[in-house]
Amino acid sequence: MVMVGVAQDKVGFITYSLSTFLAQFTGPTYTFPGANGTALHAYRLLKYGTDSAVLCVDGARQIKVTYASLPGIVITGATVLFGTNGQTGGSQSLWKSSSFTLGATTLSCS
Repeated sequence: MVMVGVAQDKVGFITYSLSTFLAQFTGPTYTFPGANGTALHAYRLLKYGTDSAVLCVDGARQIKVTYASLPGIVITGATVLFGTNGQTGGSQSLWKSSSFTLGATTLSCS
């Protein structure tokens, strides 16, 4: 399963505990330049077949990971979670919009 988390000035791939409901970063993170506590950002998650995933921030590719480096958590069915855990400070998040594209033949950060 590919999961992405945002905490204060960082974004990255995460692992999630189904027993404690806590998330934490796994692998590299992207730190936003400058003050970002209230800045709006656009995120795009690209999944490439069965080998890797890319996280794009504000139209630029920032992190690429292999599926093998991600946690082996299994959740039945397609799942999308939005919300705020507040583990690293701030306990609010604002999502302006979200959209999903399945089965795309070309993938791009823009």
